[in-house]
Amino acid sequence: MIRSQTNRTTAVIFLAAVLVVMTATPATAQTPIPMRYSTRAQGMGGAMLLSAGPIEAGYFNPGALTQSKGLHVYLGAQLGTNNDAINFVNFLSDNSQMLDPVHFAGQPLATQTSFLNDLNGYTDRWYQLKVDPLVGVQIGSLCLSGYSVSRLGLRAMPPVLTPTPLPPQVRVAAAADMVVNAGLGLQLGRMFHGGVGVRFMQRQRSAIQILEPEDVDDPIQFLNGFATKDNWLDDPPTALQVDVGGMVTLGKAFAAGGVVRGLVSTADEELARDWEPEIAAGVRLKPMELLLGIPLVIIRDITLEADLRDVLNVRGEQYLEKLHLGAEVKLPLIALRAGYFNGNLSLGAGIHLLIVDLSAAVSHVEQWTPAGVEQQRLFSLAAAIGF
Repeated sequence: MIRSQTNRTTAVIFLAAVLVVMTATPATAQTPIPMRYSTRAQGMGGAMLLSAGPIEAGYFNPGALTQSKGLHVYLGAQLGTNNDAINFVNFLSDNSQMLDPVHFAGQPLATQTSFLNDLNGYTDRWYQLKVDPLVGVQIGSLCLSGYSVSRLGLRAMPPVLTPTPLPPQVRVAAAADMVVNAGLGLQLGRMFHGGVGVRFMQRQRSAIQILEPEDVDDPIQFLNGFATKDNWLDDPPTALQVDVGGMVTLGKAFAAGGVVRGLVSTADEELARDWEPEIAAGVRLKPMELLLGIPLVIIRDITLEADLRDVLNVRGEQYLEKLHLGAEVKLPLIALRAGYFNGNLSLGAGIHLLIVDLSAAVSHVEQWTPAGVEQQRLFSLAAAIGF
């Protein structure tokens, strides 16, 4: 029975996540605008300004669209969770019997106290589940895409024994940003590339909903209550922004450029706090092209990139906190990635089989929580069909 209750609780949490994705569409709160960092970008420390591939270049830097001309179609999704969530799930699995109030009440006081002390160590943080789908098409230097950055946050609250007993609770909150983006790249001679991007954004956030043990007996009622809480799906704030980007290339070996994000913006005062304009710049180097001119048989390509966001320091951060460093080594079928951002290393890998892409990354990126934006260790898996 205990195992059954645990399974039902897990099912409710999973259904809540699905509800967020299907009805709230998309998500995040990565400043200054809701950028979708793919597992490739995460593995490379977020350094994508000049290295983004087809479709992604449309919203990272439309000036890079001229580097991947042709017909490209992409349909994919990625799932991610933070390190705290993985540790918490392991703790609950190891102590599943103690979650049953009857079993808990029958334990010695020392055992109860030890369990509650351990549980309290997991109650001061939010556990994240992210779902980021992307669909896009690129024809020549014209790209159309739609994506979401979705966050479901869970916070566990231990049972209260005195003076007024309360059962254990799980507090649930969600944020969902949907973005529709159009980008057009322009070839300005052999070395110069420009581009314009237009982005429509919609943000939705839920109030905090409390999931109690009795809710697992009627998950549909809980999900309906979660979806309609404070009408969070109604009248979400929206904004329209225009980006301008460009780059200079010396063959395939070297590129330098940047982008002005939010050059034109209709964001109201509430959204402008997160979606304020910024200038980002970067350089990209392909050592094999620079030194050899042709790729080797085993190592097909090497890409090194360094990006700096918020060049004008509008937000007053330390410049080292805004530096993204990334590297990618392409081998037959697979690609290995590494990156650095804000004092943290990231690692990633990808496999390409015909039109199927599979990738994974372990990184530190900014994540939305009901308490604000936090740096968290993130594990991501992605699957896509594209050509």
